[in-house]
Amino acid sequence: MSKFDTGTASILLNDQILNVKGDITWSTQKTTKETFRSSNGAVGGTKYSPINPMITMKKMEAGDFDTSIFDDMTGVTIVCNERNGKQIIFTDCTQVGEVIVDAIEGEYSVKFESMSGRPKEVLTTA
Repeated sequence: MSKFDTGTASILLNDQILNVKGDITWSTQKTTKETFRSSNGAVGGTKYSPINPMITMKKMEAGDFDTSIFDDMTGVTIVCNERNGKQIIFTDCTQVGEVIVDAIEGEYSVKFESMSGRPKEVLTTA
C-alpha cells in the first residue's frame, strides 16, 4: 500500500476534472493472503481471497463543494500524480462505502475500487 501526503489526484467524471489534493492512500493488490492454523497450532495452509484495487482520498472541504457528487459514482477514471513523478491510473472505478465528512477538520474522505483490475503505473524516466 502506498501513501503520499502532498500528491495530487484528478478524477475524470463525464469529461469534468475534479482535482483532489491531500492525503491519498492506494493499494494495487488483487488478492489478500492469510494463513490458517490447524487444531494443534501448526500452520495448516494459506487462504487467498480476491479483492479490488482501491484508492482513498482525503481533502479539505470547500464551502461551495457538494459531496453528493460522489453518490453512486461508477465508471470513473482516477489519475494520481505522486511527489516522485510516478503516475497511477485507475480505470472503471466505483465509489464504495460512505463519503465521510469531518466537520471539525473541515475535510472529507472518499474511497473508490477499480472494477477493471490492477491500475496502470507510469514510471518516471531518468
